[in-house]
Amino acid sequence: MSSRPSTAPESIDQYRVVRQIGSGGAADTYEVVWTGDDGTEGRGCLKRLHAHCARERRSRELFAREARIAGHLHHGNLVDIVDHKLDAERPYVVFQFINGVDLRALRREAGLTWGQVMWIGERVAAALS
Repeated sequence: MSSRPSTAPESIDQYRVVRQIGSGGAADTYEVVWTGDDGTEGRGCLKRLHAHCARERRSRELFAREARIAGHLHHGNLVDIVDHKLDAERPYVVFQFINGVDLRALRREAGLTWGQVMWIGERVAAALS
């Protein structure tokens, strides 16, 4: 049985959707897989602008700006951009997929100690420096 919800697309261009990770005010995020020209398989997180936002010039500009900025950031604590298609009907960006714990779920289920909060904060600060 597939973990892809019925509302998620089966694929977006060459990316096969495994599951929807989240949905925000402007975009949906999906775990995706693909096979490269050399036969190697890849896995990523595809962020795609909502249809209603894709029709708004300002939303498209902000999405493209976010993608350009993210493309220039390189740090061990940040994910890299793998691919993007900003001129599509519904623009998207594909990031590295990091398999891990959902911080929101962890906080809700187990809570975070001050030590864990400080550890996370230090890594965020290092990435932003």
